[in-house]
Parts: sequence; structure tokens; C-alpha cells
Amino acid sequence: MTTKKKRIVYFIEIIIGVVLCVLMIYKSFHLSQVDIDLARFASDYIGYNDGKWSVSSGAIESEDNIVLLYGPYETIKPGSYSVTLDYYSDSKMTCRLFSAERGEFIHASDFYLSPNNNQVTYNFYVTQSIYDLEIRIVDYSGDESFSLTGATIKSTAHVMRVLLFTWIAISLLVNYFAFSKYYKNNRKAVLCLLGIAFIGTLSYMFPGIAPGHDFPYHILRIEGIADGLKSGQFPVRIHSVFMDGFGYPNGIFYGDLFLYVPAVLRIIGFSINTSYKLYVFLVSLLTAYTTYYMGRRIFKNDTTALVVALSYVTASYRIVDVFVRSAVGEYTALAFYPIVAVAIWQLYIGKDSERNYNSISLTLAIGMLGLLYTHVLSTEMVCIVLVALAISQYKKTFTKNVLLTYAKAVGIFIALGLAFIVPFLDYYMRVATEIKATNGSVKLIQSRGAYIADLFAVFRDFYGEGEDYVVYRMQITPGLVFMAVLLVAVYLLIAKKATKEIKYLTIFTLILLFISSNLFPWNKLAFASKFFNIFAQIQYPWRYIGIAMVFLAILLGLILEYFVENEFYSEKIYAVIIAMALVSTALFIGSAEDNATGVTKYYDTAQLDRGAGAIGYGEYLIEGTDTSDLFGINLYKGDLSAIDIPKYNYPYYKAFDDSGNELAISNGINNRICVSVESSYNGDVTVKFVEPIIWRIAEVISLLCAIGLILFYKRKVIGRK
Repeated sequence: MTTKKKRIVYFIEIIIGVVLCVLMIYKSFHLSQVDIDLARFASDYIGYNDGKWSVSSGAIESEDNIVLLYGPYETIKPGSYSVTLDYYSDSKMTCRLFSAERGEFIHASDFYLSPNNNQVTYNFYVTQSIYDLEIRIVDYSGDESFSLTGATIKSTAHVMRVLLFTWIAISLLVNYFAFSKYYKNNRKAVLCLLGIAFIGTLSYMFPGIAPGHDFPYHILRIEGIADGLKSGQFPVRIHSVFMDGFGYPNGIFYGDLFLYVPAVLRIIGFSINTSYKLYVFLVSLLTAYTTYYMGRRIFKNDTTALVVALSYVTASYRIVDVFVRSAVGEYTALAFYPIVAVAIWQLYIGKDSERNYNSISLTLAIGMLGLLYTHVLSTEMVCIVLVALAISQYKKTFTKNVLLTYAKAVGIFIALGLAFIVPFLDYYMRVATEIKATNGSVKLIQSRGAYIADLFAVFRDFYGEGEDYVVYRMQITPGLVFMAVLLVAVYLLIAKKATKEIKYLTIFTLILLFISSNLFPWNKLAFASKFFNIFAQIQYPWRYIGIAMVFLAILLGLILEYFVENEFYSEKIYAVIIAMALVSTALFIGSAEDNATGVTKYYDTAQLDRGAGAIGYGEYLIEGTDTSDLFGINLYKGDLSAIDIPKYNYPYYKAFDDSGNELAISNGINNRICVSVESSYNGDVTVKFVEPIIWRIAEVISLLCAIGLILFYKRKVIGRK
């Protein structure tokens, strides 16, 4: 495209962007708010007294859930809004936004009024004018005490922010596809990778989300980061939305670097649905790219690399991870396995003339850092496999260049990982968590391992659980393509036609699949030694299938090369693999639609379970915490007043009075923060989490090292040109 045309495109993009920016700023300064007169509500069961609607437990005899309260039939124009309710309830209540005439134009779902809070805010938007907007308190059973003391509807600038962000994203994409030299030189690869990512996300191409096993926990992690960023925290260490505001240290114990992407989308104004689905697509795209990168570096063939990427992204184990389990940390970690694999391949198997030890160190460190900042268990598992690989190649491992390569990789890993490692180790040693309390117990996980039949059950229903009973199990297999690859590799091995690389990878894959199975003596080893019991912390042996998939992906490329070199169906083999991957995907989409129970359109945090149900086993809770006790502030009078704050007493919380004086904190009832103040004090108490200086130093070191590496890499690239 000519320079003149570029300038025209840029001019149009900038003008539209500026207009949207001005409109957004204007909207932000002209927000409307309606404080609703509660007398405009109505009820068939209770009365309105003293400026509020109230009902006591048992006051209404009813076996069926009823609409307790409804109104005020408000008129609102198209746009984005928030509704805020002030209330009291002694159990969880449900609220619904309703219009008898234009309900389909209200983009909202049922949200919850927690008994542990007295106010809730819910964001929604409407696409056509609504003339009879109702706020309904629904599903009342007669067993709850409830009062509504205030209601407000306020317009927001969310829609304008979303429009501006969307326009910026579209402009960047247009510029990339129209002007980028990289795209022009790699058009086929770029379009194919986008297509692979699209195929890998197809099962979410319908309204709403069918929540997987871990969806409530991981989606609340995203909401926790967004909430923390809005309150001025960075990085967000304690996620305050968990446990109805009591907090949970996800940002310390669980790598969440990449979850800042959907969290920022939420802050911009995108719904939970859109933010999460975009994240799934971006992770699929990243996974496709890293696998393609691995294929290009190993096989030097674009078509082979793309077929390997398609097979890996659509592999059954990964698809189940994404859509059935909603295992956000693990399926994100799968994107970094290929990067680690590239480094190890080049270190041990690649040609000497192509072996750049500094580059290998950096590649290995980046792959491991990706794992650290997404999924600690995957990091531990890969470390175990790397040790086994190094030992199996001991003659090469214990050479100067290889040992130096590992040393440099470890150094880079530690330097860039300090931002996570230091807080993690600090809290792990300092806080008596539930996970530490149970570490000494023997983990009996063998029965959860994959059955041999599971590995070959490539056509069974994808949905189910990961526990013992085979009839209830989800699909636990690398999938159709990779199991076919394994059978071919085993045949070549038995027929003595396999290359050295195929032999090695086949044997290692079989070992990994054996470790992932219920045949591996997990229980015996756990009983035999505390050291081996540590390895059983992974909960499910079949997690090792994810690592086996990388070996199978490389095996696929090697077998494709073998078929081409021996002219054995060389023209058709690629088409066969692509067809198998697409058939497997189509089967899953059908299964997903058949099992799409509980599909919900998630818009805002108030729709989510923010109590104990979202944290599973509660591994990061302070030992002995009663998760059923999430009620508000307790005040104890004496010479000093002791105030129990509704926050768990994790280290590094600080309390201040109105004058900025720090107040003493101790452990209160049920591990809450207990603040001591003078009995005569009459003011506010502010409690906030303050990172220790050692954490900040670690973060600065990691940031400076990351910047240094980027500058070093840029200078190296420029030097090559």
C-alpha cells in the first residue's frame, strides 16, 4: 500500500478514535443517577414501613419460591448501567432485572444478595429503551429475614470504553494485516494459526458459558484481580472478592500474570462472558503459535509445523482442560510446554552447527517462567521430567556447555521469577495454611490415574468427572490423532524401522502415560517415603498426559517426515491428520452442546458464588478457619476496644486511624483481623494490605531483568540486520 493510502487510513483511525475518546470523557462527566423511592415498589406478601420493605423469617407460609418484591417500573434509555441495593438478609437472596415488554433487550442475569454484606452493585446494559424496568427479589421460600433499605440506578461509561477499546483493537489489526511486512512474508502461517485458534475456541461460539469444574474459582480470580486493580493495588496479592470480602491470597500462591488480560478487559467494561471467551481464544492462539514455533525449529517445514500445531490445540486432553474442567492455570501452562521442548531438543538432539547455547538458555528460561506464572503444579511436573531427561542423556548432560546452559537458564528463571518466588516462599514459610497442614498426610491418588481403557477411549463422552468410577469419568486421553501417532510409533519400534529420535520419544511417551495411569504405584511410593509423597501433591496422575502430548506432537512431526522421506502416502498423510483433528473437534462440539447444562450469561461479579463454594478445598486458608462464619464486624469494649474486621488476618495487613496512625493488629475470632483502638476513639479505621519492601525489591529486580533481556534481544536482532 502506498504511503498516501497509509496516511489516509491512519487519519481516519485517529479521527474516529478521538471522537470516541471525547464522547467517553463527556459521558463520564454526565452520568445520571436515580435514587429510587422505595414506595414505588410493590409486594403481594409484605408491607412498606419506616422507609423500607421488611419481612421476618417464617412470617410468610409458602412452600413454593415466590416473587417477594418488585418495582419500580423505571424508564431507562439504551446504554450501560449499574444498580445498587442496600439491604439486610440472613441468607442468600436472588435479584432479577425484568421487563414484561422488552426483557430481551436487558443484558443481565440473576444476581445474588449475600447475607454477609449489606450492599450489592451489579453492572448491566440495555440495547433498547425500557419503559417498565423492574427490580425483583425472587425465589423467596419464607425462611429468610429480609429488608430492602435503598435502591439506586446509575448510568456508566462502560459502553463508550468498550467501543473505544474495540476501535483501537480493530485499527491495530487493520494496520497489521494491511501494512506489516511480517504478515506479508508469513501470510499462510498467520492465517492458519488464527484458524487453528478459532477451531480451538469453537465450543464457546454460543451465547453464555456452560461452567466447567473449576470455572467458579478461576473466574473469581479474574474478578479478584480486576477488583484489586480498581482499588489501586498492583500487583494484586490478596483477592478481596473471595469469601465475601474476607480475602484469599491467590496472587501469592497461584501464578496469575496472564489473567491480568481478562481482568483489564473487565475494568474496561466487557462482561465476564466476553472477557473470558477472549482469554480462551488468546490462549488458543498462543498455544498454536508456540507449537508452530516448536515445529518450525525442529522440522524446518511450515506445513509440518502447522499440522503439529493443529493436532496439539485440538487434542482431546487440552480440549477437556479448557471446556470440561475449565482448568485455566493448566490449559494456559500447556502453551509453554512446547517452548521448553524446543530448548531441550536443541540442547540434546539438534545439530551442533545450529546449537546456540545462550539462545537455548533463554528459550528454556522463558518456557519455565511461563509455567511458573500460570501453574505451579505444571512447573513442578516439568522439572521432574527435565531431571529424568537429563539423567537419561547423562553423557551429554555432564559436559561443560550443557551444564552452563542449565545454569544460565536457572539464573534467568530466578531473576525474572523473583516477583512470584519471594512472596510465595515468604507466605509458605510464614502462614499456617490448610495446604501445609495436610502436606504430611499420605496422598492416595493411584485410583484417580487414567485407566488403560481411558487412553484409547477417544470416542467416549468428553464430559464427566476425574474421579475413580469409570462410568462417571470424563474423557482422559491424548486424543484420536496422538493415540494413532503412538500406535504407529510403537509399530515402527517393533518393526525396527524407527529412527533414534522416534525410539527415544516413543519410550519416554510410554513411560509418561504409565506414570499417568492407575498402574503406576503411586500409593506404595507415597507410603514408602515422604519424599515420594511430595510427588503425589498433583492430585490427579493423569496430569502427566499434558506433558506426554508434547512428546507425541514431536513424534507426529517425525513420523510425517518419515512417511514423506519413504514416499509412503506422502501426499495424503497430511490431509488424513488434519481430517482426524477436525473430526475430533466436531465430536467434542456435539458433546458440548449435548452437555450444555447450566449455561449462563455472566455479566458481573454479583452473579458469582463468592463464598466458600468457590475455593474448593481452601488450600490457602489459614489453618482452622471456619468458612461458614463470614459475618460482619464484631466490637468488644474495654479500656481498649477490639474490633474484628471482616478480613482474614494474613500477614502484611495494616490498620490506620483517621490521623494516619498505625493501629495494632492481632488474630481475632475465626482468624479475622482484630484491630485495637482506644475506647474513646470515634472515627474510621482503615485496613489495607501493604507489601513488604523485600517483595517490592524482588518485583523491581524481575522487571529490570525483563527490560534488560528485551533490549538485549532487540539489539541482537538489529545487529543481524
